[in-house]
Amino acid sequence: MQLSDSQHQKLWGDGGPYSEVNLVIQDRILDDRVSRRMVKVQVVLNPLTYEIIRKNLKHFENDEPVLQLIGHADKRGQHGYIASAFEAELTDPSVPQIAQEKVTFCNEVVIRLHRYVMDLLEITR
Repeated sequence: MQLSDSQHQKLWGDGGPYSEVNLVIQDRILDDRVSRRMVKVQVVLNPLTYEIIRKNLKHFENDEPVLQLIGHADKRGQHGYIASAFEAELTDPSVPQIAQEKVTFCNEVVIRLHRYVMDLLEITR
């Protein structure tokens, strides 16, 4: 399938879909001190992947992680669609490990979405 220039730009990648899974450490500052340190996992989907998956949700009707990701993603203009996958205060030593497990899980979900888009658009690596 031949993509228009507009569609190609909405994939963000050079020849294929590009998205991100971010692990963020956030300091929350209240008054004159750091009040809390948070750990977040966020998924950022390129616009075309989001649009294609949204239009083809029936294909993923038994894939709860995909349904949740698409259902909770917020449009951020040029920055694609962002969904929070995890957030916890960094008070327990298990939090970084849990966050890393969420990153791995989200990577697998995004790769499934990219594979679907690549197959649909006949994009090869």
